[in-house]
Amino acid sequence: MDTIGIIREVENDPGLKAALRAALLGDEMLELPSIVGKLAVRVEELTARVDQLAVRVEELAAAQQRTEARVEELAAAQQRTEATLHKFMDTANRRFDRLQGQVGNLQGQVGNLEGQVGNLQGQVGNLENQVGDLQGSEYERRAETNLQAILSRTGPGFRRVVKSDKESLIELFDAAVEDGRITEDNCRDALVANMIVEAERRDTHERVYVVAEASITVDAHDVERAAKRAHAISMATGVPAIPVVIGRTIPKELPLGSVLAVFYATRHAA
Repeated sequence: MDTIGIIREVENDPGLKAALRAALLGDEMLELPSIVGKLAVRVEELTARVDQLAVRVEELAAAQQRTEARVEELAAAQQRTEATLHKFMDTANRRFDRLQGQVGNLQGQVGNLEGQVGNLQGQVGNLENQVGDLQGSEYERRAETNLQAILSRTGPGFRRVVKSDKESLIELFDAAVEDGRITEDNCRDALVANMIVEAERRDTHERVYVVAEASITVDAHDVERAAKRAHAISMATGVPAIPVVIGRTIPKELPLGSVLAVFYATRHAA
């Protein structure tokens, strides 16, 4: 499943979405909205108190204008009001400083979360690569198991397919390297071909080697490897070697040259 598919599955499953959110955010991040909400309520309360104090100041000023006799009382009341206001401002400043600290902590937590998301994305990428490798290995295994049937559908057609003996091939390659017909690099590369078999061509009854490379999606590299390895085997053994690529997807624009291409879907594979 690709990344978009995973996201859609999470969006469509509330339980999975909640579990994923809890796993990614942690308890502290999940409690953050509640904490911020409480802070917002407290700020509203403080604002209301400021409004009340402002009204009180206006009332004291009006009372001072109405009567000079109450000047001393109003002055005292004003002093008390100013003291209350200063106390309020000090308290508000301290609370604001704490709020700034909480915001800083929140920013740090968000940064940590971003790092965790990055790590998760890397893990998903590694998992996708591992799944791709497993799928490729399984496809090669099934292609090798059903190689007799696959080769019977190629252009010339092959029958009497027999898996080549690696020990015998190694002896032939060693002799070819000593004679200078191929290099040691050619030898090592050819021996790691996905499949090397001996078969008989239906059209000419000629006994040949078939060198096959299997990939879910065949690309130019697969074609090049098959051709190069078949040539090395032919040079080492003196027997014609036919390069073949086997795939579930074979692009039409892929330059094949002398390489035979065989479509093989594993749905009906044994």
